[in-house]
Amino acid sequence: MSYNSKLETPVAWWLTFDTRESQLPDLAIKLFAIVPSQAGCERNFSTLGWMIGNRRTRLTPKRVESLAKVRAFWMSNIQKEMAYHGKDLSDDVL
Repeated sequence: MSYNSKLETPVAWWLTFDTRESQLPDLAIKLFAIVPSQAGCERNFSTLGWMIGNRRTRLTPKRVESLAKVRAFWMSNIQKEMAYHGKDLSDDVL
């Protein structure tokens, strides 16, 4: 099958293959999911550095992991959660 970059994306092209015959489409789609940037890692290290800091040296790795998970949850849901902030809504409306 030919690939036309004006009409489709590489992922859409790989999805046209039958995955029962070969595992190559699954592998290609997983490779396209890898982000070629270190910005996400650097952002995470910066956040963890802020959480631990110079004063919080007695935190266990499990506690730091839990803090990072809570922060990630709030950062991913902040728009949805803040939509109700400052509004006088009844329990029935919520």
